[in-house]
Amino acid sequence: MEELFELNEKERLMGAATGVYYHGRTSLYTRDKNILIVGDGNFSFTHSLAARFGVATNIVASTLQSQDLLKTMFKDVEFHIVQSIKRGVNIRFGVDVTKMRENSDVNGRVPYDIIIFNRPHCGTHGADSDPNVIRENQLLLDDFFSSSCPMIHPVTGEIHVSIKTNWPYNLWNIEKIAREHGLVVIKKVRFPLWEYPFYVNKKASGDFPDNTFCNRCTVTYVFGMKKP
Repeated sequence: MEELFELNEKERLMGAATGVYYHGRTSLYTRDKNILIVGDGNFSFTHSLAARFGVATNIVASTLQSQDLLKTMFKDVEFHIVQSIKRGVNIRFGVDVTKMRENSDVNGRVPYDIIIFNRPHCGTHGADSDPNVIRENQLLLDDFFSSSCPMIHPVTGEIHVSIKTNWPYNLWNIEKIAREHGLVVIKKVRFPLWEYPFYVNKKASGDFPDNTFCNRCTVTYVFGMKKP
């Protein structure tokens, strides 16, 4: 049996308010699934899930930026990377979520059971209510689904996208875009932030990329391929 890495002192302090902490699963994820995490800028979600699993050789986690650039953007990114790798996560940098099929860093384990994309955003400057920003985010989702659908198991595979559902994010029409790629909604659940003790969402763009923002109204959409 693989070694389970217990929480270290810093992790215990960071996750002290999470209550019962157990290995092997969360409400959505188990370590027997082949999981790809994309767009996890500071790898804090990856670290959280890996710590919940204890051993996480089943996870490939990626971000768009290079490792050197991440160090200038997020103060805790090295800590999250080190703790994830210690538990067996395969960390990859420079992965464009719209072009994953051409990227050998992430397509070597296909088919995936689950692909996770939390809080997608195009990074375009401007208010999120700006029609141009809304359109850019719709295009991002469209290209992401086009890239990711061929990488999941055609029968049992799932794509999880966590986004806000209040205005103006409801204008992204994620369900409509997903349907255009043969996906259907299996379920929608409130994003269980309390299950991920080290996860801190970051803006990841603009003058203050390390700033966080509110998770209120965030929902995880669980999509699967439409059955013939």
